[in-house]
Amino acid sequence: MKYLTIQEIHCVGPGSCEQRIDPLTEALLDLEAVDDAITDPDLAADLTTGCVDIQMIVDAGDPAEAMEKALATVRAAIKDVAVRRPTSGGTRQPGRRTRP
Repeated sequence: MKYLTIQEIHCVGPGSCEQRIDPLTEALLDLEAVDDAITDPDLAADLTTGCVDIQMIVDAGDPAEAMEKALATVRAAIKDVAVRRPTSGGTRQPGRRTRP
């Protein structure tokens, strides 16, 4: 069965949200491309508050499984953004991919 999931996350620090929206969207789309259970990831952000709503459709056996999969996908996307744009100024390692 397919479930629409919505997760709310918060960016911390001035300007941190705006810098991460595009890379986060890209990471979610990359994960969708390799995981048939994830469809149509999207996000909406309020840059003034740092509040980001991430939604996606998850194919799962029940609502709890869908939320578990959605949360794992969001975690993987956030981790991927951190690898691509580490705060220490490094660069992403070629061929490294984080999957839920």
